[in-house]
Amino acid sequence: MMVRREVWDQAGGFNEDFPVAYNDVDFCLSLRKAGYLVVWTPFAELYHYESRSRGYDISPEKLDVRLASAERLRRAWRTEFEKGDPYFNPNLSLYADECTPAWKFLEPGFGKE
Repeated sequence: MMVRREVWDQAGGFNEDFPVAYNDVDFCLSLRKAGYLVVWTPFAELYHYESRSRGYDISPEKLDVRLASAERLRRAWRTEFEKGDPYFNPNLSLYADECTPAWKFLEPGFGKE
């Protein structure tokens, strides 16, 4: 993620209400709200070693923090989420954590108990 310092300051940087996860998403939503365009380039090559310094979110305590942060993000940006993510690929499902094809959720009987 790259952003000019004055833009970082204007958007408020990373929100400390998201100490472990979703601070990057919150920051990008803040940038969009301030009128900036969030872009992605396929030409940059970066390596992110997820959870290398803090470990994985598999303990009940860490999982609780991550889930609480996800709920906090949904509440904080409810209106934006209701409008829909302008960057979300409509071929993927909104109902799965992974990149699951949307057609899998159109199968007969999905969601019925």
